[in-house]
Amino acid sequence: MSDDKETNILDQEEVVWSIKTNLTCQVCDKLFVDPRILPCLHTFCCLCIENLLRNPPLKDKLLKCPSCHLETGLDSRNSVRKLPANSLLVSLLDLLRIQEGKSVQCDVCDCSEEESSAEVRCRECSIYLCELHSEAHKKAKDTKHHNLLSLEYLKTMSLKELNRPTYCVTHTGERLALFCDLCNTSICRNCALKDHKTHQTQFLEDAYSKLYPKFSQILEQTRSVCIKVENAIPALNCMQARVNMKADGIIRDIEDSINAKIKALEQRKSELRAAVELVRVNRKTALDVQRRSLEASRDALQVSCRFVKRVLEEGDPVHLLSSKDLISERLEALANHHYELQPREDHVIKFSAENEALQQAIDSFGSIDTSYPYFATSTAEGTGLHEANVNQTVCFTVITSKKSNQRIEVLPA
Repeated sequence: MSDDKETNILDQEEVVWSIKTNLTCQVCDKLFVDPRILPCLHTFCCLCIENLLRNPPLKDKLLKCPSCHLETGLDSRNSVRKLPANSLLVSLLDLLRIQEGKSVQCDVCDCSEEESSAEVRCRECSIYLCELHSEAHKKAKDTKHHNLLSLEYLKTMSLKELNRPTYCVTHTGERLALFCDLCNTSICRNCALKDHKTHQTQFLEDAYSKLYPKFSQILEQTRSVCIKVENAIPALNCMQARVNMKADGIIRDIEDSINAKIKALEQRKSELRAAVELVRVNRKTALDVQRRSLEASRDALQVSCRFVKRVLEEGDPVHLLSSKDLISERLEALANHHYELQPREDHVIKFSAENEALQQAIDSFGSIDTSYPYFATSTAEGTGLHEANVNQTVCFTVITSKKSNQRIEVLPA
C-alpha cells in the first residue's frame, strides 16, 4: 500500500513537471500570464509582448517573434489585447494549480472576497465555485441537478474537460454560443438578436464541425511537408561527409602528383591544398547554412503541427474559431513555402595535373575545378520523355547546367 502511494506521488510530480515545461514564457522565463498567440503560433505573456513593442530599438519597426524571429506584423501602434488568447495554456495553468494543490479562483466571487478559493467545479457550467456558491448552485432551480466535481477529482480529468467558458464582451454574463459567418466572429444569443439579426449564424458546435475537416486536411499537408524537410536534413549531413571524403581524396591526388616533383612543387602543393580547403569550407558552410535553415523550418512546422493538433483535440471551439484565420494562414504559409530540400552543393571536385612542360609551367601548375552538373537547373527534352513503346528504345536529351562554370584559379605566391 505504501509503495502504491509513493508511485502515485511520483506520477503526480511527473505530471506537474511536464505541465510546467510547457507553461514557461521564453521572454520572462516565468509561468504564463494572459498568454497570447502570435501569427507564427508561438505564445508569450501579453505583458511581455507589450514590453517588446515598447522597446525603444523597435520604434517604427515590426516586432519579430523572440522564438523563430518571424515578423509578426505588430508594431507599437497595435493592440496586443486583440491577439487570440491561448485557451489551452489557460486550462493548463488551471491544471497546474490543481495538481500542485494551490487555490483556484472562484468564478462567481469577486477577487477581493475571502471565500474566493474554489472548492468544486460544475461539470455542466464549466465554472469553479467556492463553498458558498457551490451550496447556492445546489439549491438553484436551474442548476440543482448539476454535477459538482471536487478539485481532487479534477486531477484525473483530461485537459479538454477543464476548458473555461467564454463570455461575450458586449453582454456581460452571456456565453458565446453562435458563430456569425459574415462577421467571422463568435457571438452570444443577445448579439444574434441585435447587431447580427440579419446575418447568417450557426451554433458553435456546427461551425466547429465544419471547420475541423478543413484544418485536419491542412494539418496533414503541413505534416507531409514537415516529413520532407526532416528527411532532407540527413541528406545534407551525408553530402557534407561526401564533400569531406572527396576533398580528402583530391588532396591525396594532389600530394601524389606533387610529391614526385617535391623540390619544385612543394610551394605549389601548399597553394593547391589551400584551394581545396577553401572549397571544402565554402561547401560545408553553404550546406551548414542550408541545414540550419531546414532545421528551423522543421521546428516551425513541428511547433505549428503540435499546436494545431492540440487545439483540434483539446482546445475550446470558441478560441479555435476566433483564431481560425490566423491558424489557417500560418499552416497554409508553412505548407506552401518553398523549401530547399536538396543539397545546394555537391561533393564533386576535380584535380587536373598537366605534366608536359612541367618546368616551364611550374608557376601555373594545378587547378581545382569545382563545377558539376546541377540537377535543379538541368533540363531534359525529347519525345522519349512523353512517348514510349514496349521493348523499344526511346531517346531524349539531357541538358546539364553546371553549378559553377568557373574554375578556381590558384595564383602563385
